[in-house]
Amino acid sequence: MRALRVLVALTLMAGCGDSGHEAPDLSVPVDMTVPLDLARLKAECDVFANSGCPSGQKCTVGTDHGTPRDLCFAVSATTVAEGAVCAAVTDGDRAGDDCAPGLICLDFPGDGPHCRKPCYARSDCPAGGGCVLTTPTSTQRTSEAGVQLLHACIADSGCDPVSQSVCTGTRKCWLSPADDIGRLSICLENKTPGMAGASCAAQVDCAAGFRCQSLGFCRRYCYFQVPDGGVAAGQGDCPAVEGVCDRFAFSGPVYGVCGAE
Repeated sequence: MRALRVLVALTLMAGCGDSGHEAPDLSVPVDMTVPLDLARLKAECDVFANSGCPSGQKCTVGTDHGTPRDLCFAVSATTVAEGAVCAAVTDGDRAGDDCAPGLICLDFPGDGPHCRKPCYARSDCPAGGGCVLTTPTSTQRTSEAGVQLLHACIADSGCDPVSQSVCTGTRKCWLSPADDIGRLSICLENKTPGMAGASCAAQVDCAAGFRCQSLGFCRRYCYFQVPDGGVAAGQGDCPAVEGVCDRFAFSGPVYGVCGAE
């Protein structure tokens, strides 16, 4: 029989209200015909520091028998640089990637698989980027800021999710989950045109101008505080049937989502 596979939902792109919870936005297939050995889920190495592996190998976020794990994997003969499209590389029941040492291959919904720098806080990312992409393992560290989960960096596009500025072609603007500083605006490929109230599992399941909220449905972006310059009267307002504009956590003073009573 074909192996039963389930989707392990990961918190990525979908944001939330002030509850701080994020809607799932990335799925990793896990083969449930293989017993989940807890010992095998433990990290083999330190992904953030790229340490703990033998010479010729790197520490990356891969899979072991289909289960996400931080593991040591051979460095590819031809490696891919940060920001470039990457691919999975398999070795028996284990899978790594072709990214250069110090990078991981993360498939972000609407953006695709790219080599990304692992991080715990925004200060770990290049200037203009943020530590907002959740990885499929539960790796964490404890610092003065508290418990921090391993994430990956992505650049801020500077787009506006209400006016849909900056993004070109078929890419549209959404706000990311929050890191320790706030949210980024990023350009992504839309999957389905979910409008207000439509069910969703990822940001890109909602139409441009809408975001996937923590309860799994689309809500319209709005201006909680109208930005300076270039905004027409009424732009960014909520239709009466969608409630009033509600500011959500870590979004700054400008953006909110429609739906508050």
